[in-house]
Formats: sequence, structure tokens, C-alpha cells
Amino acid sequence: MSHDYSDSTLKKLFSLSGNICAFKSCNSKIIDEFESMIGEICHIEGEKPRSARYNSNMTDHQRNSFENLILLCPTHHAQIDKNQELYSISYLKEMKSRHENKYKNNIYEIPPKILDIVKVSVNTDEYSLERAHNYLNLSKALKNSETIKLWYDKFEYIFKWLKISSPIKNYERLMLNDIFERILQIKANNNKKFEDLLITFLDKIPEDEQMIYIEKVKSELESIVNSEFKNKNIRRIYKYLNKSNEETLTYLIDHACSFEENDFNNFITDNLNLQQVAENKQLFLFFEYKVWKMLDIAEKKKSNNQQINNLKNLINLFITINL
Repeated sequence: MSHDYSDSTLKKLFSLSGNICAFKSCNSKIIDEFESMIGEICHIEGEKPRSARYNSNMTDHQRNSFENLILLCPTHHAQIDKNQELYSISYLKEMKSRHENKYKNNIYEIPPKILDIVKVSVNTDEYSLERAHNYLNLSKALKNSETIKLWYDKFEYIFKWLKISSPIKNYERLMLNDIFERILQIKANNNKKFEDLLITFLDKIPEDEQMIYIEKVKSELESIVNSEFKNKNIRRIYKYLNKSNEETLTYLIDHACSFEENDFNNFITDNLNLQQVAENKQLFLFFEYKVWKMLDIAEKKKSNNQQINNLKNLINLFITINL
């Protein structure tokens, strides 16, 4: 199903874009010299319940209106959707306004076939597994680093909106296995993109199928969560390791010095159910004692304010539990 953008909305959106990504200091084109759309239409307030910055109070008409749309390159579209706290709705509205004001008196001359270009190029709601598989095979022919970088962003986007049968059909499983093996091969050339694609892949696999793939990369996932504490994917990666609440508490206490405070709190929200720990009173009291003891040592050393603040936040969480 295509997005329901009116012709007038599209014409206005592209005219005021300057044919440039609206992200500050980015000069990526939206439509290239061959009149192919290489940029993307981004919703400031997400279009669907699973989308970034989704607002359930908006109508579909409001979601697809000029005021709620901004043109971005694939890289910055992915960046703002992955960092919703940094790129808030108000931030994006200001970005849109600032960018469009630059081109009010110097509007982009829209190609005559702009509407056709958009209708065949604009993001769709769902992609078939066959489409993702074929797109992956396409990468074998690419050599230029900039082209490959753009391909990574596009492939990750396709996988984000991948439609997989439930239960998975046998022919789909064969394609998923092939895609997974190709993602593993990417690790040698681009470790960061390997990680992003791997997490996107695991996000799409039904839970009853995930463990087959997780077991194959468990050592890589374990390595990340034990060394890369500022990694933006760490909360999602940790979740795939299926750690118990007891293991998670131990991990948080032992690594309280390594996390930024906001990341530490978000990690707790995503991966710890302290109420379940409290069902075992003796275990709960053991961990509460351990947190206080670690805080006492950290306060004495006064060497890591980050650790002290994180442990205090954990103590505040313990206080909310009434045994």
C-alpha cells in the first residue's frame, strides 16, 4: 500500500526542499541527475503505531500532510528514527522550518514527472522476503564505498518493513538462512553495519525462530555487551541474550561505572523486572545489600561520579519495591 500524499502536498514539499536533505550541513540530493528519487519522505510524527514519534491522536490526513513531512537522505532518516530522544518532534519541526525558509525565494524546479517519480520510489509499508533477498544479492556487484554505504541504508530500511509469514514457510526459511549468512560475511568489511543489520534482522524474526540465529552469533553479542557500553544498540543486543533478572542485576552493578546515566536508566527499563526478583525475598535483599556496598566503596573512592549516580538510581528503584 502506498502512502496517501496529495499531489499538492508533494509539489510543495519538493519545491521548498531545494532538492537537498533537510538535515543540517547535509548536501545529499533528494532526486538525482537521472531523475531517480534517492532521498526519502520522513514523517515528523510517525505514520504507524510502530513508527518513530507516533502520535495516536493524529488523523491519517494529518500524518500525511505537508506540515508533518520532511525530505531527508536515507542516512539521516535512519539516524533520527534511531535517536528519538535527541531528534524530538519539536527539533524536527524546527529543522523543517529552517530548511524550507532557505528556499522560499529560490524554489527547486521540480522535474515534470516528479509525481510519477515519487509514486514509484516512495517508501512502501511492506517488503516481501524475495525483495530483500534479491536486494542483498545486488550488493555483490557494488565496489564504490559511497555506493555501498547507500546500499546498507536502503537494505536496512527494507528489512525494517519486511513482511514474513507466521508461521514461517519452508522457502522463506531458506531465504532467511541465506540472508543471515550474507550478513555474517559483511562483518569482515564493515563491523558497525554488520551489527546494525544483524539487530534489524533479529528484530524481524518471530520469537520462536530467533534462538536458531542468536546461538550462531552469541559470542559476538556477548562481546558487545561486555565491552561497548556506549553502543546505541546495547539494550537491544542484551535483550536477545535472554538473561535472567539476577544476571541483569549483577551486570548492572558490575558495570555501573561504564554507562552514561541516561543509557543506564534506559537499560534498566528495557531489561530488568525488579518486581520479579522481589518474589524471592532473600535474593532481593542480597542484591539490595550488594548495591549499597558498591555505592559505599564508590563514595569512598570518589573516583567515578557516573558510577555513583547510576548506583543511586538503582537504589531508588529498590526503594519502590515493598516486600
